[in-house]
Amino acid sequence: PGTFLVPLGKNVEKVVLYSSVLPGSRVNIYFIKHRLFSGREVYASTAKDDPIDLYRFSFYTKAALAISEQLGFCPDLIHLQDWHTALAPQLLASWPTDFYKYTKTLLTIHNLGHQGVGKYDPKPALGSDFTVIQLEKKAKKGYINFMVQGLAKADAVSTVSPTYAREIKTREHSAGLESLIRKCQVSGILNGIDTGLFNPVADNFLPQKFSRTNWRQRVKNKEVLQARLGLPVSDRTPIIAA
Repeated sequence: PGTFLVPLGKNVEKVVLYSSVLPGSRVNIYFIKHRLFSGREVYASTAKDDPIDLYRFSFYTKAALAISEQLGFCPDLIHLQDWHTALAPQLLASWPTDFYKYTKTLLTIHNLGHQGVGKYDPKPALGSDFTVIQLEKKAKKGYINFMVQGLAKADAVSTVSPTYAREIKTREHSAGLESLIRKCQVSGILNGIDTGLFNPVADNFLPQKFSRTNWRQRVKNKEVLQARLGLPVSDRTPIIAA
């Protein structure tokens, strides 16, 4: 759709927006292009998230909300994934207009061990109305936990399975957040695949289809892949993807 201006504290950042359509559907997909997302890994590669990554995803969240308003698209529900977008509920609580007045938020946790913790003050970027929520009085001064912000303000929380939804309420699996999570409305939805689309009996993308009764034929798919990658073709050599 073009270029958009995103208010970021006292400054204004210019972002380029690209759009596409989810294959096989009429669902629009938007992509944000900005210098903060060039030349670096998409996600933090270290356990300790650095301030640059915290700033990047603060900006990403603010940009997504600002652009959605400029496009006139007001969602009934915003689905947030992990700590990277967990500031959205808190941002919406102090949004300068009533555009998102009736919008609800759902935060999905894939791995609670990753929380987006670091020394970072979001107010210069997100505005002085943004209030940092601290889980403990002993929290380090100047530090923020993105996941805590999301859990404290999201309308609902989901995880990748009913089992994990129960586990993260325990001290052993909560990564220190059990007291906060126990106050949340948490649901577990089991991860899985589309068994109709990814059915080896009918998948036309497979060189050799197979089923549970003739599963040994699937070795031909490995041999085709080995040849395509220029590897020695052998039905006895495993292929490991990393």
